[in-house]
Amino acid sequence: LIDQLEYFLGFIGLASLVAGGLGVGGAVSAYLEGRKPSIATLKALGASGGLIRDIYLIQIGVLTAIGVGIGLVIGAATPLV
Repeated sequence: LIDQLEYFLGFIGLASLVAGGLGVGGAVSAYLEGRKPSIATLKALGASGGLIRDIYLIQIGVLTAIGVGIGLVIGAATPLV
């Protein structure tokens, strides 16, 4: 029974990670969709596609690092509470 419960909880954990990944992917897609006018302006001013990609990749990476940091702090503090 314990082994079956362990497998079940592992499956639930993996399923929640997949659902979270899909949510984050949707959020990033919506963010970039909203930034289309800014991207078009940068292209019109002569910015290369690589530069624009790098700018938004860095922005998304910084926001990701902040989110991971907040999650780690909450996850570490929860057992203490």
